[in-house]
Amino acid sequence: MKGLKKTSILLAAFLTASAAFSLTACTDPESGLKEGKTNITFYARHFEDWSDDFTKKMVSEFNRVPENDVYVDLKIYEEDTYNDAIVIAKENGKMPDLFMSSYSSLPQNVREETAMPLNTYFSDEAWDDLYGTVKNFVTFNGKIYGFPWFSEPGSLFFYRKDVLRENGYSSAPKTFDELYDVCQRVQANLKIGQYALGLPATPSDLAWATWGLQYNLTDGLAVSEDWLTSRIEHEGYKELCKFFYTCGKNKYSNVSSITADGYSNLVEALFDGNVMMSWGGSWQIALLHTLADENGDDSILSKIGVAPLPTLSGDANKTTSTNGGWCYTVSDSSAMVKKQAAVKFIQWLFVDHPEKIGEYFVDAYMCRQPASKRVSDYLATVDTGVDREWIATMQQVSSLAKSEALYPWDISYEVSNMLQACMQSGSTSFESVYRAAVTSAKTNIETIMSRASYTGNPWYNADGE
Repeated sequence: MKGLKKTSILLAAFLTASAAFSLTACTDPESGLKEGKTNITFYARHFEDWSDDFTKKMVSEFNRVPENDVYVDLKIYEEDTYNDAIVIAKENGKMPDLFMSSYSSLPQNVREETAMPLNTYFSDEAWDDLYGTVKNFVTFNGKIYGFPWFSEPGSLFFYRKDVLRENGYSSAPKTFDELYDVCQRVQANLKIGQYALGLPATPSDLAWATWGLQYNLTDGLAVSEDWLTSRIEHEGYKELCKFFYTCGKNKYSNVSSITADGYSNLVEALFDGNVMMSWGGSWQIALLHTLADENGDDSILSKIGVAPLPTLSGDANKTTSTNGGWCYTVSDSSAMVKKQAAVKFIQWLFVDHPEKIGEYFVDAYMCRQPASKRVSDYLATVDTGVDREWIATMQQVSSLAKSEALYPWDISYEVSNMLQACMQSGSTSFESVYRAAVTSAKTNIETIMSRASYTGNPWYNADGE
């Protein structure tokens, strides 16, 4: 979660960048492709380098299709400047015709009337091809505001199969109690600086990486669906606090970051042998393969397993993760001819050629779940080089995943402070540290909800429709 920079500074940067674009326009190698076509601007956010390369390749291929009467002008922004670029463009009345939205940011785009409803621009077959879970992420009051690209579960369980076998286990632990037992056995053979389990540990990571278990243990999140009542005293939150307390007190896990980017690349510690089991988002499947490639040895991949997170009950049919992901959004403020042109590009990339978008998931080491059933069917025929059990687990977890929290971030942050207090409590009794932590979280959440600027859930329907 990045804070916005001062508008004056951003505006100056925006104008400087615009001037730079104008200075190079006369030498644009694709200037000839733009002539006689509807030109649209596409703002994309930087992800991995290979992901950016894929987007550039697809745009270039589309621009060179002889019968296309549309030219896509692609601009890729770094992660920490992308949202700023969108804000500045909107403030200056120069919104891109096409832009990327995360599933968590799309509701705000809808509320600000930045995103255009897409229902009538694609066939029923195209919409029916989408997985229902992902389609729901982009649908508000019956209108679809983004074309989904992928989903990625934020919480999976990675583990060293060989280490577990050495300690008498043939599969990953399914319950908290089984996990504690594994941790205790594994811990006995570890060196200083090694842990049985790698967990998210900073407030900024705990705030979102635990959403899946919050759903699992409480059938909801920190506030009610209408966002008007705190749920932080639900018994399930006490169980979640007890989990982090147990792991921290017994030194089963790290209680602070052990990798450069915290939870985002936590499986690096698994790869390096500093943890034997680890939480991690599905994108870390790609990270493991990248680390293996860089080391010139992929033998360790066969020693690693992927499973759903262990839970209190071990029920494999309940949510253990939320799904993050991104979609393509058409600006509602663009001229109709440009809206139609943006739709043509989406149609070409996501609907007409499942094998093209399929390339992305192969390049991604299958760490993300396609939004399209046709793309999934295509990928089932391709040797992706990724363990089929890893893929099946990611797909299973994704199919049961819920949407990320859409209420104000500072509510999630209060939950994370509660969990971290329990995790770092040392020798203090659980009841004592929990009572202090939950009381503080409840007070602060209710203060947040009492602000004049705080609103209830704009998408809430009391009838559940």
